[in-house]
Amino acid sequence: MKKLIPFIIITIILGTAIYILSDPYFFTSAKTLYQLGIEKSDEGNDAIDVQGKRQAAEYFERAIEKGYRDRNVYVKLYWANIHIHSSDSTIEEMLTDALEAYPNDSEFLFRRADSRLSQHKYELAIEDYSEVIKNGPDFQYLHSAYYNRGAAKFILGKREEAEKDREMAQQLAPHQLRTYEDYSNLYK
Repeated sequence: MKKLIPFIIITIILGTAIYILSDPYFFTSAKTLYQLGIEKSDEGNDAIDVQGKRQAAEYFERAIEKGYRDRNVYVKLYWANIHIHSSDSTIEEMLTDALEAYPNDSEFLFRRADSRLSQHKYELAIEDYSEVIKNGPDFQYLHSAYYNRGAAKFILGKREEAEKDREMAQQLAPHQLRTYEDYSNLYK
């Protein structure tokens, strides 16, 4: 038994060393990872560098894992994921994490509702859109929240409720909105 103790200690030390050495950013601060993500995201360029956006997303995710939970890191991670065409479920998961840090953030709720709508999670999308609508009349995409909530209701067969949402959306929208018969074909 006494001979096993040094072997166990050496194994633990080696395992820890391998773990640390396998992560090149183990000693990099969360804020530095965020800054690296910003540099890789190439914001402002006319052409989208997908590989750069992918690396930026990785840096932003690492920054969040290390405790950097500033709202901007989530916003930038969202846009990086959009540009690299991440799955809607990945985006929904990321926005759910963002909402844990910022529970009343209308933009995060709205974007998560959109990802849920795209995944045919209509009831969950309706819940998120309803929360956006409840949170405030000053939200930039309020007309879209009404309209998209109505679309989800329409698909679920709640046509009367859907039409009320579409009418409210039309009052707020800066342009003419199409009917749900046409719109809902996108989500079938």
